[in-house]
Amino acid sequence: IFDLSCTVKLICNNTACTQSRFMHRECFEVWQESVLNYLNKLKDGQKKTRNWSDKQKLQNLWKQGYNLVIEACGCQCGHGHLRKDLNWMPPKAQNNSGPNSDSEKHKRRRKKSK
Repeated sequence: IFDLSCTVKLICNNTACTQSRFMHRECFEVWQESVLNYLNKLKDGQKKTRNWSDKQKLQNLWKQGYNLVIEACGCQCGHGHLRKDLNWMPPKAQNNSGPNSDSEKHKRRRKKSK
């Protein structure tokens, strides 16, 4: 993954984990949906979350709901479990509107030729 602006950062509870800490946003959304499905199928989860709407389940999944779904969040390292890093903010997307972009170079050329 080269563009971190379209990723979600994850935390593995295994301190020796060597896997990437980032997942494509689209891949994360598919994975998160599978974790939500796991939560909905749990008998214990249904008892504890029966008063939660679908929106609340999504909001609470990585907070108080995480202990219910931790088994569905295994890391590829084989020794830990993943959870979404709620404190991480992705950097802004790279765009080519800086001082060295092609559009800026063309503007400078036009100014010089006038």
